[in-house]
Amino acid sequence: MGGVVQSDGQTAGVDEKGDSLVSAQEILDRSVESYLGCQSYRDTGLVRTVFFESRRERVVERPFETVFDRSGRFRFEFAERDMFGRDRIYIVWTDGMDVLTWWDVKPGIESKESLSTAIAGATGVSGGSAHRVPTLLMPDRVSGRSLNQMTDLDRHADEIVDSVDCFKMTGNYADRQLTLWIDKSSYLIRRTEMEIEGDGFRAEQATTYDSAIGIDIPAEDFAFEPPVDDD
Repeated sequence: MGGVVQSDGQTAGVDEKGDSLVSAQEILDRSVESYLGCQSYRDTGLVRTVFFESRRERVVERPFETVFDRSGRFRFEFAERDMFGRDRIYIVWTDGMDVLTWWDVKPGIESKESLSTAIAGATGVSGGSAHRVPTLLMPDRVSGRSLNQMTDLDRHADEIVDSVDCFKMTGNYADRQLTLWIDKSSYLIRRTEMEIEGDGFRAEQATTYDSAIGIDIPAEDFAFEPPVDDD
């Protein structure tokens, strides 16, 4: 789909019904509403980070999974493979009252004072996947910068992501430019990309989501179930 350039410099295009023009801000607003208004949500995804260090590249992949419903139940898990080929697991869980975490790096079930605190502990090591969607689902329970605070939004030509027709946009988020691909049908995020620069390194990070809202989630999928220590 093509588009037109508005007087404010943003690109707008025809939405999936073909009956109106929508700006990047309108698309983002609809996406935020989809997460905030859903009764249940689940996803599986992958954070893939490519580090460019001196003359070599290093790739880190962190698969993750999220389940949530409005009763207050929530479970997030991600894994990162260590240098010995083992998957290090991090779990954040709540039944709406108690909040528990587990991390293989320092094994043991920990009780947290709030879901926001638990997610904050997992955000950096998960490549941001622990925080980005939960803060859209539960802004009253998860604090911190949210995608609805993106600025300088710009609409780009639509693209297909994993066979899904998506809106594409860029904007400033956490002092970096973030690219978003948003499912035209559900307004859920399908992919994000950003560049990260630090002291002596540069990285490119892409996060992909396979997600759904308004679905029945079996009770057993919300079970805490930390890994069994085989030692």
